[in-house]
Amino acid sequence: MKRKHFTLSFVLTSLLLAISSCNPSVVESSSISESSSINESSSVVESSSINESSSISESSTFSEESISYIENDNEIIDLNLPSLSIDRMIYYKTNDINVSVSSTLSSLDWVGIYKENDEPGSVDAITWQYVSSTKKLSFEASTLPNFGFYSIYLCKNNGYDVYDKKTFYLKDVTDNTNYRVRNATFSSFNENNIFTSSLTIYPSSLKELTYIIYWTKDEEMLEDYSAIKMIKAKDQESFTIDFNTCMYAPLEANGIAIMVLEGRSSPLILDIDDTIKRYPSNYQYSFNVITDLHVSTYFQNFNAHLKMALLDIASNASNSKGIFTVGDNVNTTSEDEYKLLNQFVNENTFSYSPKIYYTLGNHDYMYLSSFDTAINQFKQYTQMENAYYSVTINDNHFIVLGSDSLKGEGEMSDEQLSFLENKLKEINKDEYVFIFLHQPLKNTVSGSLYDEMGQIWYGFTNQDEKIRSLISPYKNAILFTGHTHWSLNSYKPVLFGNKQTNSFVNCASVGYLWSDDDKQIEGSEGIYVDVYEDYLLIKGREFSDKQWISNAMFLFPKS
Repeated sequence: MKRKHFTLSFVLTSLLLAISSCNPSVVESSSISESSSINESSSVVESSSINESSSISESSTFSEESISYIENDNEIIDLNLPSLSIDRMIYYKTNDINVSVSSTLSSLDWVGIYKENDEPGSVDAITWQYVSSTKKLSFEASTLPNFGFYSIYLCKNNGYDVYDKKTFYLKDVTDNTNYRVRNATFSSFNENNIFTSSLTIYPSSLKELTYIIYWTKDEEMLEDYSAIKMIKAKDQESFTIDFNTCMYAPLEANGIAIMVLEGRSSPLILDIDDTIKRYPSNYQYSFNVITDLHVSTYFQNFNAHLKMALLDIASNASNSKGIFTVGDNVNTTSEDEYKLLNQFVNENTFSYSPKIYYTLGNHDYMYLSSFDTAINQFKQYTQMENAYYSVTINDNHFIVLGSDSLKGEGEMSDEQLSFLENKLKEINKDEYVFIFLHQPLKNTVSGSLYDEMGQIWYGFTNQDEKIRSLISPYKNAILFTGHTHWSLNSYKPVLFGNKQTNSFVNCASVGYLWSDDDKQIEGSEGIYVDVYEDYLLIKGREFSDKQWISNAMFLFPKS
């Protein structure tokens, strides 16, 4: 995808959990669902029945341990990278922002605070300090210009490589109202192992407020997970949020919380059961999918995001069988960028790191006048055999496709279509098939939803019908795509085939993200895939925040 690179826009973050690149939607009277009847899987809790001791303190501290929610036998590798913690997630102008750093690798490691729409390397920090020998730092909240969200970064050796990041909220001290919701209903269903769920909220005020929904464990926020949703609503007695089909709840979660950001509001917490949690099945293997790396000689924040992604995978997916990129590995097709790509991969992978399989994207060829030159360069620096190829992992077929011309939207030759057709003929239609193509097909996933949203970032229009006809009979086939950069918190990040046809998955972007508001936003995202005998777990990951994306945790049952 070719777009002007703006200063990175804001990442909306929950009161207690970062929401990775999720713009809050505003619920108007014409756009909400009326609350439906309550079924046996619903939980209704009146606000008066919630124990006040369950509210989450504004001065809560959080563990900085490695993530523990790995649903297979991956070993968590401690890379001993520096990390930071802050003493609370909400500050007032009168507070000090106290920061602790676990370790340093250089006397020039530094900590900086940025506005919600900025990050290191894009603009100067509002305020910053080198990490002291005590590894304790303090910033005055009064020096920050406005109320709202801020991010605090720990950066490497006087540069812009990010070790860690935390987000906090600077609050208006004048509003002491408790806007806690009156009550709420969480409804969940498991029909033929296809999960659906919704949340109906009954506000305590008709004014416009920001509602944050997140998973809890024993009435505390669930660590290492982003909020599920942030939404603004006003003038409503009730409104309903329908969550993504196939979204599953973490095994550790036993509650779902609704927090109002404004005022001095305490959360309402509902108990949840196991209706939309994964069920026992034999684990087989894992792999990772990342896309739109955009390694650049100019945009250093894109490069820093790739390093974070590779280290995250090295730490949390030690048994991964492969990392599949879905194109736009470099930004302007230059050899210098390919050399940087190989440098970053060599510096941030380890002996146990999985092999990387590259897909060709439009930025990998469109800046050259000869497609043959672009393909030869791609093959030389990635060591891939062609723009399209296949590999077999654990008896499953992985098919990588790509453009056969310099056309930006992609163009697939008859020869490549025959390759795809012949490969698919080798495969049992009941088995998993994983297919990778840079540009999504029209009206499949976020960024390509032309009919619903007017989104235009789809491709292969001349071969769209043929590609669909070839893969649609394979009910357990997944087409992973990139190109759009649309965040996994966007509308329709996946299109599940409902056990009738193949499914589609948007893989977001490592380099930079895009929102449903058609704006560039802060963040770096990718996909972890766990293959089980009876289903796939497709797990969205925010690499810069080191969090699982709650809104993008999907269980696709095997047909």
